[in-house]
Amino acid sequence: FFFQAEDGIRDAQESRGLGDVYKRQDISQLKENQHYSSKNGLLVEVERVDVTKNFSPDAELQSMIDKCMQEFTKTMEKTVGFTDVDIDAQFKVIRVEESQFANFVADINRIMTQADTGQQIWEGLENGVSKYPSLEGRFPAVSNISFTFDPSKEPRKRIRPQDLSLIHI
Repeated sequence: FFFQAEDGIRDAQESRGLGDVYKRQDISQLKENQHYSSKNGLLVEVERVDVTKNFSPDAELQSMIDKCMQEFTKTMEKTVGFTDVDIDAQFKVIRVEESQFANFVADINRIMTQADTGQQIWEGLENGVSKYPSLEGRFPAVSNISFTFDPSKEPRKRIRPQDLSLIHI
């Protein structure tokens, strides 16, 4: 089975070949050799496997990983852009404020998707600041847009029209 959701396990699904995956799930309360039932009646058995450096890697899987890493390394050697300023991509920065890194990524996405302005961008910006200052990754990374917001206002009503402008480069 494959379990994954942003906030933890929500439901059971058939495995996509990745094994059992728990994303941000505190599994310390699960007991080994115990059975759990999902909402749709599937029976789940928990088996704890501690993966340490003493764990023998699967040769077939390691071969697949090595091949992917070779392709990844070759791709990462290509220059896709440059900057004359330091790029700060720290979690504590990109999650709650504008950063050069997020702006760079947004510029690339805007150019590649030929994105335009409109209601969806407004809604996206409002969504991005709706949980501020939470570190959950909503803070908008924008391209050719300048905006300010008032975190004391009700979510989805934090950006006034006069606080949003397009920057033409």
